[in-house]
Amino acid sequence: MRIERLLVKNYRQYKNLDISFKNSKANDLHIVIGKNGMGKTTLLNAINWCLYDEEPHSAESSQKLPLLNINSIDKSNIHDKHEVSVELWVSTHDGLIVTFKRTQLFKIHGEKKLPIPQSNEFKVYRSDENGNTNTIEGYDAERWAETFVPSAIREFFFFDGERLDNYFKDVKSQNVKNQIFILSHIHILESMEKRVEQIFKELRRDAGKLNPEIDKKREQLEFKQEKLKKTGIKIKEIKKQIQLADDLIKDYENKLKDLPDAAKLEKDRQSLKLRRDKITSLKNDKEKERRSYLLDQSRKVLLWPAIKKSLEIIDEKKKNREIPPTIDKGLLERIIEKENCDVCGRHLDPESKNRVEKLLDTVKLSSKVVGLLHSMENPLINSQEKLESFRSKRKEIQKQIKLYNDDLQDISSEISEIDQKLSGYDVKNIKTWHKDRLLLEEQNKDNRISLGSANEQKKNLELEVKQLKDEYTKSLGKENKAIELKNQLEFCEKALKSIKMTKKDIMNETKTKIESETKDIFFDLLWKTETFKDVKIDENYNINLIHSKGYNCLGSVSAAERELLALSFTLALHRISGFDSPILIDTPVARVSDDHRENFANIFLDVSKNKQIILLFTPAEYSEEISDNLEDKINAKYEINLLADESEANIEVLT
Repeated sequence: MRIERLLVKNYRQYKNLDISFKNSKANDLHIVIGKNGMGKTTLLNAINWCLYDEEPHSAESSQKLPLLNINSIDKSNIHDKHEVSVELWVSTHDGLIVTFKRTQLFKIHGEKKLPIPQSNEFKVYRSDENGNTNTIEGYDAERWAETFVPSAIREFFFFDGERLDNYFKDVKSQNVKNQIFILSHIHILESMEKRVEQIFKELRRDAGKLNPEIDKKREQLEFKQEKLKKTGIKIKEIKKQIQLADDLIKDYENKLKDLPDAAKLEKDRQSLKLRRDKITSLKNDKEKERRSYLLDQSRKVLLWPAIKKSLEIIDEKKKNREIPPTIDKGLLERIIEKENCDVCGRHLDPESKNRVEKLLDTVKLSSKVVGLLHSMENPLINSQEKLESFRSKRKEIQKQIKLYNDDLQDISSEISEIDQKLSGYDVKNIKTWHKDRLLLEEQNKDNRISLGSANEQKKNLELEVKQLKDEYTKSLGKENKAIELKNQLEFCEKALKSIKMTKKDIMNETKTKIESETKDIFFDLLWKTETFKDVKIDENYNINLIHSKGYNCLGSVSAAERELLALSFTLALHRISGFDSPILIDTPVARVSDDHRENFANIFLDVSKNKQIILLFTPAEYSEEISDNLEDKINAKYEINLLADESEANIEVLT
């Protein structure tokens, strides 16, 4: 299938548009060029709106604007009606034309001229060999649209280059899986399986009516089978969650590879800061102690010469036996004054008086001075001892302060080292990734425990179901009337088993083929031949790109490589299912670096040999790397131009 023609009426900035995509060359390739905001994405949305009544590529600004053309609204009167329509003409392999047309009626309301949506119709017009046209409406029309491009996987056919970072997240694996089932006709087997299961249950109920005991066994068996089925679904869901978590953990590991553990480093940094604050406080206390000690000892230090001299004098006086004094000076003075000896009671004669006066002259210190010197001795000695320990204590305090300073310097170096490791990184993101990875690992731990428990429960239920089946079969065998029902039940059971095995085989074969085709196409188109080694698709159709080192790297590859993988998967879907629709890509190389643009130009040429490709470029995107390779091979090149008032756009054919 290919798009032959697109007609747009009153849809956003396109008042009237009629563009044909004729094919006359070896490459079914078409180029549309337009600046941002002119209407490239509107073309992509117009096709989506026509087929599915949705605009998945609308920006927030366009969502605020009405679907109806602005000029049509401005020129309207109240209660006027306008029709918005998009027609998509598609040719089939047998040369017939299928036209998809969606029409939305709007009625202008109020002074503000608000366009109020009225009827919305979707019709398909199909021509036959005789030139007659059949009109298809309702559900059948929607089925035709799904046949052209299934809505659940339309992102693989209508690409948006700006959304490639989340491409494989936006295209849900479950949607892909369901659509592949439809394309592979597995859904027919599923419908058949449900119908046979229903017949099987009805036959069991009929058998139960023959004998209450049989009915009781049936109820027990069906209860256990239903429980077993739910347990199986639970196991699949847990496995899916484990696989999803494993993939996310791998993605986080790839992101965090060669990145610092920001959370741990931040924690270490905070711990170091707390330790630094504590040591700084201890150091400040020690410096305060030193200042106080120096202040306290400063007087003694300044008085040290006087203290030393005083102690020397006291020692000398002791040696001369002047301390303590042998005679009291006051006593001698009283004897002379009284001229009478207080010791012996004699009256002093002139000679005795003369001798006492001479003795008084020899006594240089009074008992008061001697007492003072004597009382000073111990404090002076104590001060001397403290001064002798001053140097050692001062050294001890200085040593402790130095240790604190050394610790603070080490801590400062460690903090600087951490800051250097974190410099240039998005710390917030790294911490979030580490936290999310830990949460996923915890979740997986719980899920694996749950999986073990569920598997054990399944094993026990399988034994119980087998036992109940045997008992049920024996009960049926005892009833002659139940023999025919028994045979019918056995046939249904065999049919169910056969359907399930066939479905499983087709599912596995389809997945294996799509995986193999995706891998072959990807590596045929790939320019990095040594970087990747494999492409894997799991049972839920999650796509994994395997690096040459063995880890899943889809989350960390470039946008160009993701786009290439998406193209490869799309082409694989087409080849395996026989499903053949065109590919439209808006801003195809928006996220592709200049050195890969030439590679993509060659890829588009290669793919367009067997499939229609319509590329919507900005002028900057359609650079020499692209145009030099495509210009002489494209069927047509179109340019989007805005009218003078910039409210409408038209498309001009350049070549």
